[in-house]
Amino acid sequence: MYVDVRSMYRSYGYISNYALYYTFESILNNFVKSSLWSKLIEYLRHVKGISIAGLEIKFSKSLRKINLFLPRLFNALNDWAKNVNRRAIVVLDEARYLRYSRINFRSLLAYICDNLSNITIILTGSEVGLLHDLLKIDDPRSELYGRYLYEITLKRFTKEQSMDFLIKGFREYGVVPPMDIIEEAVNTFNGIVGWLVFFDRICIDRGISRDAIRETFTKGMRLVLEELEELYNRSPRYRHVLEAIAYGYRKWSEIKRYIVAKELKPIYDSTLHEILLTLQKMGIIEKRV
Repeated sequence: MYVDVRSMYRSYGYISNYALYYTFESILNNFVKSSLWSKLIEYLRHVKGISIAGLEIKFSKSLRKINLFLPRLFNALNDWAKNVNRRAIVVLDEARYLRYSRINFRSLLAYICDNLSNITIILTGSEVGLLHDLLKIDDPRSELYGRYLYEITLKRFTKEQSMDFLIKGFREYGVVPPMDIIEEAVNTFNGIVGWLVFFDRICIDRGISRDAIRETFTKGMRLVLEELEELYNRSPRYRHVLEAIAYGYRKWSEIKRYIVAKELKPIYDSTLHEILLTLQKMGIIEKRV
């Protein structure tokens, strides 16, 4: 069952990773069945590389050949979109992981921005700071420097916004949710939009229940713990900084004193700065003035 969760965002004009994923999945299934798909195949037959619904494109292992192939692929996609008078939307979810690739994606994105007017690229990610590090929009040495970027940042909803968000979302499907469960979900998820969307998805598929709240919370916490474990493997100091903040220490000097007392050795200001900056980029903490 495919659910177009775009309707969940009409009241606010927001979009999230979950919304993009399920919307794209639904659109792709409908698109492959349409006549537009066969026309797109004709354009893509000139490129070699993936296999999708009968279209086979073989990728070379050569990095140089892949770097030559990708612009051709997007050229073909752009030509197709222009021919059918459509705009092709390319969504790269959790795009921060592109920084691990040997392919120069900044150069590719710059090429698309400058030359392919029928393609729009959407980059999504839960760690906005790391995404900025990848793109380097403000770095004069970056291929993307000076390019236009429209950014949508999702912050936590207030309790009122969360209630309104879920109620209106269920209403789109003709469902009147029990208010006690809605209130419990809102209190549990604390305004985290992705969790609210995931909860809605489960309820639409299986019915509204407290089990959906527990499942959403369990899976959400599992993702959070996995991210934290990666940090703790880098250095135990990430754990100590988060402990200090959890205990209510908010000032730089308070956090530093806690770490020194915890580790019984000094910590350089530059080291603490880098730890706090990394946590901020990952969206785990936020700086409030």
